Amino acid sequence: MLCPKCGREYEGNSCPYCMGPEIIVNNADYLRRKEEYEKKQADGRSASSDNEETVNEEALAKKVRSVYPEIIAGKIKKGLNKLKSDILKLKNPKTYKKLRIILPVLAIAVLIIAAAAFLLPKAVSKKETLYMSNDGKIYRIEKENQKPEADLAGVIFTESQDKHFEADMPDNINKDDCIQSMAAKSGKYFSAVTYDKQESLYTIFLWDKDNCISIANDKMLKSILYVTDKGLVVYSDTEYIDYEGNAAGTNLYIYIPDNSDLGSGRLIQIDENIKKTFIYDDLQKVISLDKSDNVTVYDYDNFKLSSDTIEDVSCIYGFDEKNPDRYTYYAGTVNYSKKADGFIYCTEQKCYYRDLKTQKDIYLAQAHGTDASFVYKSGSFVYMINSAAVWYSPLSKDKAPEYKKVTDITNAGTLIFTDEGNVLVYADENGNLIKMSDGKTNQITSGIVPKSLQKTLNNDSGFTYIKAGSLYYKDKVSSNEVKIIENINAETLVTVVSAGNKLYFIKDDGLLYSCTKNGKNLISSGEADSFWIE
Repeated sequence: MLCPKCGREYEGNSCPYCMGPEIIVNNADYLRRKEEYEKKQADGRSASSDNEETVNEEALAKKVRSVYPEIIAGKIKKGLNKLKSDILKLKNPKTYKKLRIILPVLAIAVLIIAAAAFLLPKAVSKKETLYMSNDGKIYRIEKENQKPEADLAGVIFTESQDKHFEADMPDNINKDDCIQSMAAKSGKYFSAVTYDKQESLYTIFLWDKDNCISIANDKMLKSILYVTDKGLVVYSDTEYIDYEGNAAGTNLYIYIPDNSDLGSGRLIQIDENIKKTFIYDDLQKVISLDKSDNVTVYDYDNFKLSSDTIEDVSCIYGFDEKNPDRYTYYAGTVNYSKKADGFIYCTEQKCYYRDLKTQKDIYLAQAHGTDASFVYKSGSFVYMINSAAVWYSPLSKDKAPEYKKVTDITNAGTLIFTDEGNVLVYADENGNLIKMSDGKTNQITSGIVPKSLQKTLNNDSGFTYIKAGSLYYKDKVSSNEVKIIENINAETLVTVVSAGNKLYFIKDDGLLYSCTKNGKNLISSGEADSFWIE
């Protein structure tokens, strides 16, 4: 399938190049815009047919909302099959003809959302508690025959999906109209977006245990990006100009509540017509690139622009939390790493590293597009990676980088960076597993499925791959490979999560497995739609 975010072809549950786009499915609004557009274009359509079509489209929107919890729970096939079945039951030929166009797009979005639910773990606390969901229930993974702790539909997750809270929505929020919700990591503040299809209005709410306020209410599609522990809400809104989803522009806002009163806060527009946004939690900064090719850095700790606008910028690369010291256009919107001190930006001619603490720029290379990425270690070295090759240069204070090609590579998306000796690891098209260090390459092993190489989540140096029908794990590049489980489908990507001395993963049979890091004591905790660490 083709990734709707980067446009590349891939197999599996999520795009290995960009980890999949962040998509919020709002089919009700799509259909509304579609209907409005077609009414303007059509001549001679009867009132009865219009009414019938509207009813059917509203019915579809209702069905989409009913499937949404299953999608979030990770029931990909069940959710898609149910959605397809409901569409076919609508029977209106005109409506079905139009819906055939959007079904593939919606299917991709569903898969990505489900993959995102599966890849929940990010940064975790020292006291790690594992949870899983199954059939809409949440369980703690501790012992056999555990009882459900909560309903999946009744909890709100943080942006990073590493914490959940049982939080009833305030009375002034219609839960059936809710299309997105998010909690602060502290669980003190919550935010939600609703869509009133009758009024065609979006509303974004913020609440705590005492108060609930409306931050904004208009016809602009709203998307929550982040809720801080101080109750600040970073969000975007987008104006669509036609049913095909063409946007007039996306604007970036932050709401800053008063310490004593949510409703007396300030709403600040950070940027307009944005193309890309990164939020660095540790530095409390929002980095945005707009369609005028300007980069703005907003300091939400001091409520001001932290530097002058950077002009004539064609592309920005954010710190990739899953691959420390790697900078990519497709990095996650919100970054929690304390290592994230800067970002890389390119003009038409050159690429620079912007140090957010010193506000200084360091020249790295000639300009590159969104398919490129960098591994940058301040004062040490830089790797430059594109879809064709990997280049390396040591760094010196006195001269610009001088690159040499390390290797040709046909699938840079399989390349990972580890903290062990600053080593890059990748699988070539012949199934050889290669490590790169200081611009030199050495073969680790052979016979692996090239696209099966994956970073172990919650571990800075571990990774897995499939070889001879079995899943293997390496705690470090220098460690011996460990066989985790046999009879693995080579076409199935298995994401492994490290917690304590154990590895956890969901196999293609739908069961959650765990074993020790030496491959011993393999057990199953039963059926699971998703799992995460808190």
